[in-house]
Amino acid sequence: MPGTPTTEECLRLLGLDRGATPDDCRRAYKDLVEVWHPDRLAHNERLRRLATDRLKEINEAFAYLMERWKSGQLTRSVLPADARPRVLCVDDDALVLKGLERQLSRSYRVVQATDAQAGLEVLIGDEDVAVILSDLVMPGIDGIALLRQAMIVSPHTTRILLTGHREAVSMSVALDRTFLFKILEKPCGDDLLFETVRQGVEVWRARNARAAGG
Repeated sequence: MPGTPTTEECLRLLGLDRGATPDDCRRAYKDLVEVWHPDRLAHNERLRRLATDRLKEINEAFAYLMERWKSGQLTRSVLPADARPRVLCVDDDALVLKGLERQLSRSYRVVQATDAQAGLEVLIGDEDVAVILSDLVMPGIDGIALLRQAMIVSPHTTRILLTGHREAVSMSVALDRTFLFKILEKPCGDDLLFETVRQGVEVWRARNARAAGG
């Protein structure tokens, strides 16, 4: 990070959001060091150099954030837990829902629904859902139909489809960015999932700002 880093830049580099705590920061740092440690890439000098540079940025971001928490320039939790952006995960597989909550709960308030109807009820009752992440194949209403209804009842919410059956999604649906923000294929890695949801939250914030005239 050239120049003086900002808190937002450091949080983003560590994969954290504004609801992060020092413990979240330590866990994220530990995970990233394991992923980017140059010794894992000893077989490839080019990748080793890239990893060395990234690890330096990670170290600097971690030190910067921890120092600001220590000095009181950041509160112990930048936002209260209830103020974290809400992410609605809809899937009929309880294990999938558990995994999504584990991956996302450090930065988001994860709300779960086991079918499309329950997901719609959440959206209707909670206008502040930032992102809906829905499986494609579910009993009754499928994920595409759910997200089309979500576009009506909660138009600012960012819509993401998670599927192991990409071939079942028509080209017209896949390319319709007014309807779908992204399609993620199962299995989806933690980094890709977290980054896609983070981007989805930013889209939701931008829509809200435009609606408010900001």
